[in-house]
Amino acid sequence: MSQRNANIIVKQTSRDTWDWVSVRRNWAWFPMEMVQKMVEITTQLAKSDVRLPLRRHFKLRFPQANVNRLRETFSTDTFFSSKPGLRGETSCQLFVGNTYHLIVPYGMTRESEGPTKLQDFIKDYGYGAPDCILRDNSKMQNLERWLEIKRKYGILQAASEPHNQHQNPAERQI
Repeated sequence: MSQRNANIIVKQTSRDTWDWVSVRRNWAWFPMEMVQKMVEITTQLAKSDVRLPLRRHFKLRFPQANVNRLRETFSTDTFFSSKPGLRGETSCQLFVGNTYHLIVPYGMTRESEGPTKLQDFIKDYGYGAPDCILRDNSKMQNLERWLEIKRKYGILQAASEPHNQHQNPAERQI
C-alpha cells in the first residue's frame, strides 16, 4: 500500500470525503457504484477496537495450549480391589506411559470418577496432556465427560480390541 493510500484510510473519518479512485484501485477497478455499495454494507457496524499499549497475554484462549504436553502415548485402565484403601478407595485409574514407563495411579471410590481423574492427571498434578491415550472400551471411558476432556485438550484416543488385555500396557503393570 502506498503512503498516500495509507494516509487516506488513517486521516479520513467520513466516507463522503474519501478519494474513491484510490479506493477503487485497491478493489481491482470494480465499478465505482459497486465499491461504494460494498464499503457501505461492510463497514456500517464497524467499530475501532484498538488496545494501546499492546499487552502480553499470559494465558492463551485455547485450553490445549495452556497445559504441558507429554510427547508420548499413555495407556489407561481401571482396576478394582476387593479390600478398600485407607481413604475408602475401591478402584484405581492407572495411567502408564508407553515410552518412558511413567506410572501414575489415582484412587477412586466409584468408577464414574474416571473423567475427574483424567482431568487431575492433566491439570492438577502438572503432568500435562498426553498426545494419545490407549484405552479399553469401558463404559466410563465412553462417557460424554471423558470425551469432552479429550476434545478440550486435543488428545487423540485409540482403543484396544475387546477381550484382548495384552494390547493394553496398563494391564501389564499390575
